[in-house]
Amino acid sequence: MLSEELERLQKLRDAGTLSEAEFRAAKQRLLQSPNPDPSIYAMPQGDATGSVGKIHGIEERTWCMLMHLSQLLIFAGGIGVAAPVVMWAVSKDDSRAANRHGLVILNWYISALIYGLVSGALCFIVIGIFMLPVLAALTVIFPIIGALKCNQGTLWKYPLSIQFFDPDAV
Repeated sequence: MLSEELERLQKLRDAGTLSEAEFRAAKQRLLQSPNPDPSIYAMPQGDATGSVGKIHGIEERTWCMLMHLSQLLIFAGGIGVAAPVVMWAVSKDDSRAANRHGLVILNWYISALIYGLVSGALCFIVIGIFMLPVLAALTVIFPIIGALKCNQGTLWKYPLSIQFFDPDAV
């Protein structure tokens, strides 16, 4: 029984549902308890990824994956900025996974805005002319990788993203 609970905790951590600190605390409580009870880590029961159900009729993992992919709509009139933010706002209270993925996306949006402003300013000294296409490429590549990782059950923090919000603290 103890080994099964430790294995379940490990899967939740690997899936990004539990932060490292939450994993250590839950493992410690589990190992110190004479009669281990899965409810001590106060995590909803779900599959190995921590998925516990549906968000607005869509599987939780699919919802989070669509949140990442909806960023690609930025090239369709800018709706790509609003879509993931709205998806996060309507689901953050219902799903810890959706909240964490939404925070990763928000971190990237704010970071990309800052990088875009700096690149635009640096266009006057030519460097920014090369930085803007790279930023545009990353704006496509990072959401795709984030969606693929989400589909595998992991939370992927976009590289180069400044951590304004900590998804591990949620």
